[in-house]
Amino acid sequence: MKKRLVTQIAFVVTLHGYTGCITGGSEPAVAPTAAPTPTLPTPSLPGPVVAPLEGAAPALNVYEAPLPEYTPGPVSRPAQRLLDKASEEWKRQRREQALALLDRAFRIDSQSTEISLRHSEYYFEMGQYSKAENWAKRAMGNSDVTAAQMSRAWQLLARTRYKLGDLEGAQKALKEAQI
Repeated sequence: MKKRLVTQIAFVVTLHGYTGCITGGSEPAVAPTAAPTPTLPTPSLPGPVVAPLEGAAPALNVYEAPLPEYTPGPVSRPAQRLLDKASEEWKRQRREQALALLDRAFRIDSQSTEISLRHSEYYFEMGQYSKAENWAKRAMGNSDVTAAQMSRAWQLLARTRYKLGDLEGAQKALKEAQI
């Protein structure tokens, strides 16, 4: 008797699968919906809101917006020549040559915050976020760091932490950058 009941239930379930419902209705099957993908929240920035330029694509969030312009700090004359050459190589898409020139400049002037910041920026652009984070931290520890350079280093640190998935660390760094 129990076996017969199980067979009848299996038949009804199978029939239900073929017809859409037991009563023979023509209700459409509901397709499962995908769960929404979580997105990282973007912290709000104090200050004025600037409308994007006409035709420019809006920035996705504060971590991916272009870094603001700033005045570079002092660098020794030989190191500055190497920084200039590195910039030229970077513009020509010769990434490895640009980094090699930065390394030479760093050997000449290892306490230059500007050289460390440039390293951080270049590694960030290449997607090597851990190296970018390390160079930003090194820039913060230099003795000649200016307030503008410290803010720049914090901005770079916020971006690298964001790209590495450390949202809490990115938000803390961003707060420090705005001081």
